Amino acid sequence: MKGLFLRRGCGKTTLLLYLSKFTKMPIVVSSNARAKCLQEKASSMHISIPAPIVFGASTAGLRLDGVLVDDAEHFLQDIIAKAYHVPVIAYTMTYDEDSNIYNPMTPIHSAAVKG
Repeated sequence: MKGLFLRRGCGKTTLLLYLSKFTKMPIVVSSNARAKCLQEKASSMHISIPAPIVFGASTAGLRLDGVLVDDAEHFLQDIIAKAYHVPVIAYTMTYDEDSNIYNPMTPIHSAAVKG
């Protein structure tokens, strides 16, 4: 699992849309509204992506090799709120030398996106 950490508005969703396009992996979202937003953004970028999967929806008949998650912190808040009806107060993530933190500014990004 890779993590992509950038400030808001710096291109995380755009990168994820391109990753979805090139890997053919859908993006899992917490709501129909978020799915629609991603579809509209992909359309405005003139790229075709697999239909986003709304958390909790059936994936019967889908052959998945993996999924992508946009705005993981919001996704986590939404699924916890739906499941337990409480807000997330704090969460942890492991970050160490062996973490798979993806830096889109490295030359590897350019090669990976060009495919």
